[in-house]
Amino acid sequence: MRDAAAAVPERTLALVGFMGIGKTTVGRELAKRLGWPLVDTDERVQTRSNMTIREIFDWFGEARFRELERDVVAVETKRPKRILSLGGGAFIQADNRELLLQRCTIVYLAAPWSHFQKSLDRLKNTRPLLRDRPPAELEQLFLSRHQWYDAAHVRVWVPGRRPPEVAARVLELSGHSHIQ
Repeated sequence: MRDAAAAVPERTLALVGFMGIGKTTVGRELAKRLGWPLVDTDERVQTRSNMTIREIFDWFGEARFRELERDVVAVETKRPKRILSLGGGAFIQADNRELLLQRCTIVYLAAPWSHFQKSLDRLKNTRPLLRDRPPAELEQLFLSRHQWYDAAHVRVWVPGRRPPEVAARVLELSGHSHIQ
């Protein structure tokens, strides 16, 4: 744990990590155990814009998506006792990162590149940033994000663990295990 202040039990838990790591799946498990609502920021952006993420990227570009995402993060980080499942690029945006680090306990769900390679074909259809990119470029994107994810208060290794096991580890390391 990077910061003792991150262990405040009422603080929102914000899950960060590369796309497809299981943030929403683990978030559902955490929400069930804590009795807190789960907010998937990608879903919230889609609801607010009445568009899919793919449509936002295709019609308006990534910059517009990041603006909408930033608005959701600004609102949701003001609310205590919730689980935030953030899109893979949300935490690398400076404005989001600053708010999240101040207001939430940030949990980095971590895995090596080899873990993601197995899911690339499945993810390419649902993640605009993965479309039409060669594997080497995707690996560079993956590696470039670690410097930002490493600023999280807590890191939980995902490979070899089922979502309930990851959730239990998140609760233990974040200081929320006594709430269960």
